[in-house]
Amino acid sequence: MNREDMLKALRKIPQSCVYEEHQAKIRGKSGGHMVILHPNEHEKINKIYEKYKEISKVIEDVQMEITELEENGKKAKDKVMTCCKSIKSSIETYEQQMMEKIESYKNMKKQILTDHLNHLHTIEQLFKVKNEEINHCINDSDININDRKLKLQQLLDDSSVQTISWNNHGKQVDTVIDIDSFDSLFDSVKHLFQQYMVIHERGIIKMDQVQLIDSNNEKPLIHVQWNVDNICDMWRHACCTYQLEVEPTQMKNKDVNIQGWKVIAQIKGEKDKHNGSIQYGDEKENSLEWGNTYSLRMRICGCDGISYSHYSDIATLETNTFDSIIIEKKENIQSKLLLLYRGSRDGFASKDFHSKCDGKGPTVTVVLSDKYSHVFGGYTSLPWTSEAGWKSDATAFLYLLRSGKGDKPEKWVINTNYENQA
Repeated sequence: MNREDMLKALRKIPQSCVYEEHQAKIRGKSGGHMVILHPNEHEKINKIYEKYKEISKVIEDVQMEITELEENGKKAKDKVMTCCKSIKSSIETYEQQMMEKIESYKNMKKQILTDHLNHLHTIEQLFKVKNEEINHCINDSDININDRKLKLQQLLDDSSVQTISWNNHGKQVDTVIDIDSFDSLFDSVKHLFQQYMVIHERGIIKMDQVQLIDSNNEKPLIHVQWNVDNICDMWRHACCTYQLEVEPTQMKNKDVNIQGWKVIAQIKGEKDKHNGSIQYGDEKENSLEWGNTYSLRMRICGCDGISYSHYSDIATLETNTFDSIIIEKKENIQSKLLLLYRGSRDGFASKDFHSKCDGKGPTVTVVLSDKYSHVFGGYTSLPWTSEAGWKSDATAFLYLLRSGKGDKPEKWVINTNYENQA
C-alpha cells in the first residue's frame, strides 16, 4: 500500500489524527455547518437576486440615457454651430451686397450732382468771360468812347446771357443716406431665433375650457383648464412650467397694452398631475380689458429660452361688456356691477332695502312677481336715501322683461318736456 492509499484509509477512521485534520479542513471551508434552506427562504433569495438584476438593468439604462443625452447634446450644439455659421456667412454676404448697393445708390446721386456741377461751371465760365469783356470795354482807353458805349450796349443786350438759367432752389438731391428700423430689425431677428432656434419637447398640452368667471370685476378674470400628455413625470416635476399666452385680435378698447403674443401666466408642473387650471386677472399687471376679443394658447416650457413643446390649439375669448335690449347704447357705458340687495337674502322690509342700497350710486332694480310671473323694474342715476321727499332724474326709466300676459319686453323713458317732473 502506498502513502496516498494509506492516508485515504486513515481519513475514514474517526480515531485517527488524519481523520481529525481532514474534518477540520472541511469545517474551515463550509463554516462548520451546512445551511438547509426552507422553500420560502429560497424563494425570497431568488426575489432579492431578481431585484438586484432589475435595478442593475435600470442603472444600465439610465447610464445609457446619460450617454445618449451627451451625444444628442453634442449633435444639437453642432447643428446650432453649423446653422449660426451659415447665418453669419449669409449676413456677411448680405453685408457686402448692401455695401455695394449703398455705393451704387450714392454714386447715382453723386453723378446727378456732378453733372449739375459741370453745368454750373460752364455757366460760370460764360459769365466770367462776359464780365471780363464788359470790364475791358469799360476800361479800354484806346477805343473811342462812342465805340465803347456801342460795344457795351451790345454786350449787355446779348440774348444768350439773358436766357441762361439754372436751378438754385435749395438742395439738388437729398444727401441723407439713412438705414431705418435697426431696432425693429434686431427685435425681429431675436424673435425669429426664439421662435425657430428651440428644442421641441415631446409633450402635448391642450386647453379643455376657457371662460370668464367674474363679469363684475374691474378687469376680466379668466379661468383656463388644461391637460398634458406624453411627458416624463420626473422631467415634468423637476423643470417644466405651463405657459399661457394671449394676443388681442379685435380691440374695441384702444387702451390695450399688448403687442403680439405675450405670456400672461405660468404654473409649475407637478409629478403625477396631468391636468389642472390657470386663473388670471387678479394681478396688478392684468393687461386684459373689457370689450375686446383675445386669442389664447398654451405650451410646455422645459427650459426657458430654449425648450418648448408645440403650442396648443388657439382658443378665442370675448370680454364683452354688459349688453341689454333695455339699456341704450348711449347709456351702455362700461360699469362695475354689484349686487346690493336681494329680498330673499336680506329681507323684504323697507329698512332692509335702504340699509343695503342707500348712498350706493346709480341702481337697477329687478322685481319678480311670483303670483303673476312678471319680471320688471327700473333704473335711477340718483342714489337712494331714507329721507322723505322726491328728486328729479331725467335719465330714469322703467322696464318690463317678462309678462304673465305674454307682453313683449318694453322700456318706458321720461317724456320730453317732463324731465323736471320725473
